[in-house]
Amino acid sequence: NQDIVYPDECLVYGWNKKSCGRKAYLSGKNVWIKIIYRPQNEKKGMFNDKLWNGIDEAQSLKIAYVPYLFFVESGTIELYEYKAYVLEYIASPIVSSVNYLQGHEELSNNSLQAILQLRSDLSNILPVQRNAFKTDYVLRRIKSIFPHVQLPEPDTLKRIVNHGDFHWGNITTDGTILDWENWGMSLKGTDVATLYVRSLHHYNISQQIYRFNKDIFHSAEGRIALLYALAEVIYMYEHYSDFSKDLVSQCFIESKKIIQ
Repeated sequence: NQDIVYPDECLVYGWNKKSCGRKAYLSGKNVWIKIIYRPQNEKKGMFNDKLWNGIDEAQSLKIAYVPYLFFVESGTIELYEYKAYVLEYIASPIVSSVNYLQGHEELSNNSLQAILQLRSDLSNILPVQRNAFKTDYVLRRIKSIFPHVQLPEPDTLKRIVNHGDFHWGNITTDGTILDWENWGMSLKGTDVATLYVRSLHHYNISQQIYRFNKDIFHSAEGRIALLYALAEVIYMYEHYSDFSKDLVSQCFIESKKIIQ
């Protein structure tokens, strides 16, 4: 677009390089350009239509902590199709350069409480047709890591609207939540359980998260959500080395508190 000016800054790549982004200027205003791409006619796995349309559809939530979408353009280049989003630029930095806390991050109590309250507000949104992930998937992931744990039937567990990728690499210090590709209905508690588990390196923050969400974590859904968040870290470490060995060790310790 001829109205967009690109400064001399590096591209920032998303997980597994399935997206990229960079700062730009639109009519003198700071914006963020995010591009997602997939092979043409490839609409499964990481390229499915749910992820492909997530940013667009998140605008319907009309909540303050979803970055505003100015416009989106789509097209094809050789064997790939792409979407280029022109989004509100968020000046505040993300809390962590990785998707978990490493123990040295600084976050004020006011900022943490604001983030937790925003997540609590999201749970009050009425059910939607869009699915983040099915409860069957959650239970399968738990069984893959903790094969002997007894689990309830999936249809007995409550589902709510979740962000679906609620970790410290997607949250800014002012409480804006980034990367809405995976939002939708999923097991109650998965967002806050993910945030808690990925904060285990930071004792003070993890304990504040736990206290704020104690009622959820003590429910049937919360117990399963915690096991899922723990299993997900262990699985991702084993297959992609995405987390530290120390965090994985803490996850196994934490799981023993839940599995009796």
